Amino acid sequence: MKTDESKKRTRKERERDIHRGEILEAAEKVFAQKGYHAATIEEIARTADFGVGTLYNFFRDKNDLYNALVMSLVGRFWEEMEKRIIPLKDPRKALAAMANLRFDFFNRHSGLARIMIESMLSGEPRPPCA
Repeated sequence: MKTDESKKRTRKERERDIHRGEILEAAEKVFAQKGYHAATIEEIARTADFGVGTLYNFFRDKNDLYNALVMSLVGRFWEEMEKRIIPLKDPRKALAAMANLRFDFFNRHSGLARIMIESMLSGEPRPPCA
């Protein structure tokens, strides 16, 4: 039987998660500025202040990084929804809260949302998505 102590994450695991988050944050900035197709792993690495090889320790390629970014945002959206909307019993309050959450989330991540929408509307090959 595992104790609470053995369930704790190691320092190395925590650091890895922090570095992964920093890379995803940099990727969002670069994708939002350049678009999916013009963004490069090199520029994302530079923005995150990591070497290119370090990014490849976390992600196979740009597609994998993009998918991880989208899934991270979806996960964060779901967590916010569970906290702010699911507990509401009144359907009107829940709808209003959902609208507010979507606006808030879009405003925080508008650059990435813009490139996703533009690629869908333009008929360009869309960035991959999980």
